Amino acid sequence: MNIEPIVMLIAGCGSIAAGFAIVLFRSEFAARNKKNIEASIVGKLFPGFGERSTPGKMIPVGVISVIVGITLIVRSISA
Repeated sequence: MNIEPIVMLIAGCGSIAAGFAIVLFRSEFAARNKKNIEASIVGKLFPGFGERSTPGKMIPVGVISVIVGITLIVRSISA
């Protein structure tokens, strides 16, 4: 029995769930990213860099995560 398709299916479902969560809670994710960037070395070297993390920029990240999840599920079914 090959376990790889099962793992790919679970990873695909997780990726889709993460993508939906990112889109639904994009303002919280953007605020967390902003705080993380400002606390990191990049935030110290480039003041104001964290301001670039906006809720609108979280939507493409969520969409890409969903696309990757669908791709994983399709490949797991065809494997």
